[in-house]
Amino acid sequence: MGTGEASEAGFIELPRRGVHVTSTLTRRELLGSAILAGAGATVVQELARFDPAKAATNPDVDPNFLMGQVVQYDSGTGVFQVVDLDLQVRPAQLTSASQVWKQGLWNSAPLALNDCVMSRGTLNSQNTLLIGQLWVDIRNFRGQLTSVSSSSVTLTQGSGSSTSSASSITAVVNSQTQVNVAGQTVTGTTQGLAPGQYVNVIGYGEPSAGTLVATLIIGPAADLGSDPAPVVSGTGADCTFTTYKHLATWFCCGNVSSACGANCSGSGIGKLSCGHSVQVGNPCLNNFVFATVHDCGPCVHCRSPFGCDNRSSITFDLTPCLFTKIGGTLSSGIQTCDALACVS
Repeated sequence: MGTGEASEAGFIELPRRGVHVTSTLTRRELLGSAILAGAGATVVQELARFDPAKAATNPDVDPNFLMGQVVQYDSGTGVFQVVDLDLQVRPAQLTSASQVWKQGLWNSAPLALNDCVMSRGTLNSQNTLLIGQLWVDIRNFRGQLTSVSSSSVTLTQGSGSSTSSASSITAVVNSQTQVNVAGQTVTGTTQGLAPGQYVNVIGYGEPSAGTLVATLIIGPAADLGSDPAPVVSGTGADCTFTTYKHLATWFCCGNVSSACGANCSGSGIGKLSCGHSVQVGNPCLNNFVFATVHDCGPCVHCRSPFGCDNRSSITFDLTPCLFTKIGGTLSSGIQTCDALACVS
């Protein structure tokens, strides 16, 4: 659904191991582009401006989502300019109702020039996005823990079904880090975590620079069988309409290296081909939209029961755009999710 994270409604897939969403332009490519490496205001002026009228003709574009880097900011008015992943300049504005997540805290640290942001809001009549929620430099990693100390965790991300290209990521644990394992949440400690566990790590900072700080670590729990069974609602010419009821996380930037590895088991979801349309939504909020199958999803793993009907299997991957569109908060890491597909 589009080629950039900033404009897509969401890419998903329902393979045996879950649902994955991605874009073709990565965060690293964005940060490495000339415009964001200090090319200056002259280059900004030469970039295309976001055209909402044109966007309105493309059902795959969500004008109420914005992802990119802040290149101009007026702290007095709250107005700022962002170069998005399609290398378009978009205006946005913080209001008294805006919520800003930065360095793991809400409404504590101010927005700044060069911040990388993901945000959702409402486009006004002047084509400025009035920010509802905005996250600065938020990251989401998942993988298997290889070491745990009182001050950090290290996890290995597999590469598809092979571990030959696995990458190692270390995250700092500080006094504000929350850890959820087996239904218990603790703060400022790695209690309950152990090597070999599969986890999601939400945080901020750059792993390659050693500055990744974990704000939330979602650890495992026993599979309690709490997720509802798939519901068959009808049949098509060569497929069966089936709704799968699990939890979703989010992932971005075109990096599929943390898709399922050798230590992951299948979820029993039928495989769909790329380009397949799937209805995805949060039944707790009654928010549903259509998205397109793109790639393989996360390793299916369980956490303590979560959401309005106490589901425990993290099965689906959504883009930040799609995750927030159906009501999710990026800093929480997961949300309840239904996926309706015609499965052969």
